[in-house]
Amino acid sequence: TPAEEAPAKAAPAVYPARSRIDLGVVYGNKIPFDKDNHLVGASLGYTFLFGRTGSFGFGAKAQFAAYTGLDTFKDLKNVSAANFNGTLDVMLVADYATSWADFYLGVGGEVAAPFTALKSYTAGVVAQLGARIRLGNVVGLGLEVADCYSLYPEVAKGNAVNAKAYLSFEF
Repeated sequence: TPAEEAPAKAAPAVYPARSRIDLGVVYGNKIPFDKDNHLVGASLGYTFLFGRTGSFGFGAKAQFAAYTGLDTFKDLKNVSAANFNGTLDVMLVADYATSWADFYLGVGGEVAAPFTALKSYTAGVVAQLGARIRLGNVVGLGLEVADCYSLYPEVAKGNAVNAKAYLSFEF
C-alpha cells in the first residue's frame, strides 16, 4: 500500500523554553582605558531562551546594573545613592549549549543614568559575549564582556567596556 511505501518521518525534537537569572559583580572602564576611572558594581540579569533547535537557541535578555567609582566604593562612608549610576540593557541573544557549558552573544540597546538625575540619561547600543559553566542542572558560573557605545545625547558619544563574573540559576 502507499502508506507502507512512504518512509516514516521523525517528529522534530521539542525543546522547552528556559529561563536564567544571574547575579554578578561588574567592572567597567572607558575605551581607551582610563586609569583613573574604574567602575565597580552589581548586576541582575534575566534571560529567556524561547527557541531552540539542537544545541542552538535564541531569546531575549534584560539586565540591570548599578555601579560607582572604585575609589568611592573603597571608602564605604561615602557610598550613597548620589554616587551610583545605573544601566538597563535589553537585547536579543543567540545561545550555543554543550553538555557542560553555554556560550552566548547578545546585541541590543542600553540606557544609563545617575540614580539621582534620571532625566540626564544616555542611550546607545550594547554587544555582549559570554560563557556559563554548568555546575548541575540549575546552578552555573559565568563570565561575560560587554561593549557599550553611547549615541545620545551627542555630547555623550563614547565607548565603554564592562566585564562581569556571575552566579546563575536556570529553570
